[in-house]
Amino acid sequence: MKTVDFYGFDLKDSVGDSYALNITVPIGMGADNSIRTGYYGMLRDICGVLKAARPDVKVDYGQPKTYAWIYFVIGVIAFLFAAVMGFLLLTEVPDRMGAAAPPVVILLLFGAYLAWSFRPGRPSVQFSLDEMAAISERYANPDQR
Repeated sequence: MKTVDFYGFDLKDSVGDSYALNITVPIGMGADNSIRTGYYGMLRDICGVLKAARPDVKVDYGQPKTYAWIYFVIGVIAFLFAAVMGFLLLTEVPDRMGAAAPPVVILLLFGAYLAWSFRPGRPSVQFSLDEMAAISERYANPDQR
């Protein structure tokens, strides 16, 4: 059961050093959550400072590359497992294919979707610093969403 929300923002410089700004907030704290409001206010301010120093900076949105690779591999394994199971069902016990087809097809589609969604060469979603500041403002004040 999900009981917390996790928010993360990683900053990486040209040298490769990484700085993580993360927060975990209990679910159900509502719009008056000062922790979340302060966190997103801080992100909005960071975007303002970065824009003044480097207006060309873009913000990548999504999972870290390590997590994307993990999801991709899980998707490929699920797809291959379902493909092999489907082939074996067709060749070894074709009379039971009707009962086994729905879960095999669901696993096949799930694996294909997961692998495609997290494929290694997929371009990342990018925001300008102004767009990221606006997103932070909306999350800081959820009744404005």
